[in-house]
Amino acid sequence: MPVAFIASAVVDGTCYGLVIWENPTSRVAYGIAYFLAAYVIVLAIFVFCYGKILMAMRRQARVMAAHSGPGSSTTQTQSNQIQSNVIKTMILVCAFYAIAWLPENIYFLLMSLNLTSLLDSGTLHRISLHLRQFCDHQ
Repeated sequence: MPVAFIASAVVDGTCYGLVIWENPTSRVAYGIAYFLAAYVIVLAIFVFCYGKILMAMRRQARVMAAHSGPGSSTTQTQSNQIQSNVIKTMILVCAFYAIAWLPENIYFLLMSLNLTSLLDSGTLHRISLHLRQFCDHQ
């Protein structure tokens, strides 16, 4: 919130949030840091955590297989199904997050780098809202 107060202003009755910066270097640094923290690092955390869950499940499946003895294919089948479900969930969560938040984060990064003239200013924002709304309903 402090950044929002510092980098925002009301001009002629219109609020300009996070676009009024005294120092262009600060704007670029904040834009890159925000993109990394709000998008890249979050995706990395998703993948890391789901990877740890999957590794723990595989380790537990090996222990259970050693205790159940030969001929217990039902336990192995259930374990494979659970692992498959975790992988599918990881892919869906990461994909929906990546797809829904990429346009907005790219737009904010371009705005921070002062490159928004390359795009129609409202198009990317509208796309991101529609994608997020779609992902919320899934």
